[in-house]
Amino acid sequence: MGWFIILPMFASVILGGIGDPYGAILGGLVVGIVQELSVSIP
Repeated sequence: MGWFIILPMFASVILGGIGDPYGAILGGLVVGIVQELSVSIP
Protein backbone atom coordinates (compact mmCIF):
# COMPACT_ATOMS: atom_id res chain seq x y z
CA MET A 1 0.00 0.00 0.00
CA GLY A 2 2.87 2.40 0.66
CA TRP A 3 5.16 1.30 -2.18
CA PHE A 4 4.52 4.52 -4.10
CA ILE A 5 6.11 6.43 -1.23
CA ILE A 6 8.68 3.98 0.14
CA LEU A 7 10.38 3.14 -3.16
CA PRO A 8 11.31 6.76 -4.12
CA MET A 9 12.40 7.44 -0.53
CA PHE A 10 14.69 4.41 -0.59
CA ALA A 11 16.08 5.46 -3.97
CA SER A 12 16.79 8.99 -2.77
CA VAL A 13 18.60 7.78 0.36
CA ILE A 14 20.73 5.40 -1.70
CA LEU A 15 21.45 8.14 -4.25
CA GLY A 16 22.39 10.73 -1.61
CA GLY A 17 24.24 8.45 0.76
CA ILE A 18 22.95 6.36 3.63
CA GLY A 19 24.88 8.07 6.45
CA ASP A 20 24.57 11.65 5.23
CA PRO A 21 21.28 13.47 5.93
CA TYR A 22 22.12 16.38 3.61
CA GLY A 23 22.91 13.90 0.84
CA ALA A 24 19.56 12.22 1.41
CA ILE A 25 17.82 15.59 1.08
CA LEU A 26 19.71 16.30 -2.14
CA GLY A 27 18.93 12.81 -3.43
CA GLY A 28 15.26 13.37 -2.63
CA LEU A 29 15.25 16.61 -4.60
CA VAL A 30 16.91 14.92 -7.57
CA VAL A 31 14.49 11.97 -7.53
CA GLY A 32 11.48 14.26 -7.12
CA ILE A 33 12.48 16.58 -9.95
CA VAL A 34 13.21 13.67 -12.27
CA GLN A 35 9.83 12.10 -11.45
CA GLU A 36 7.95 15.32 -12.13
CA LEU A 37 9.77 16.05 -15.38
CA SER A 38 9.42 12.51 -16.70
CA VAL A 39 5.64 12.53 -16.19
CA SER A 40 5.00 15.99 -17.66
CA ILE A 41 6.67 15.28 -21.01
CA PRO A 42 3.93 14.26 -23.50
